[in-house]
Amino acid sequence: MQQNGKQLGIFLFYFCIVLQVVNAFDELGSSSHFLNLTKRDVVPPTRYFVNCGSITVLDETEIAMIYSDTERTSLKCKRTFQGPDGRALGLTCQNFNLNPRGCKREKMIVKEPGFGKSKFCRSASNIDYISADNNLIINHVRKSLSNKECSGGYFCEVTVL
Repeated sequence: MQQNGKQLGIFLFYFCIVLQVVNAFDELGSSSHFLNLTKRDVVPPTRYFVNCGSITVLDETEIAMIYSDTERTSLKCKRTFQGPDGRALGLTCQNFNLNPRGCKREKMIVKEPGFGKSKFCRSASNIDYISADNNLIINHVRKSLSNKECSGGYFCEVTVL
């Protein structure tokens, strides 16, 4: 709880600075002409964690964050995302380090209804995936791992593009 309070404090600090800059330009009468921005354009996106089994509807101001545990237990985790009509969704994983034995032990499957699926196994330095439409299903499947095996897990973001 203390961590959440600290993050909220940092967010509010930066949010206030952005509003002060926009208000300063408004006072000069030039923000909408010079920067071509409105106050809504400079509001930082809302970030939140998405749990297994959830169906998440995203808009342009939201970023859904997903992650895995690093335990050795078996796992089947499905997350479904939907964005606005006519918009694609992006999946970005800067930390992706699944079991080194590959897809038979652990994998992430990204499905797009009507467009197919992609598998991601082992580790990757960076995953950038763009959907063909506004729907994305992300499955994380892991078999039970022995004491000599591990999963480094992943941390990813889903955004509206």
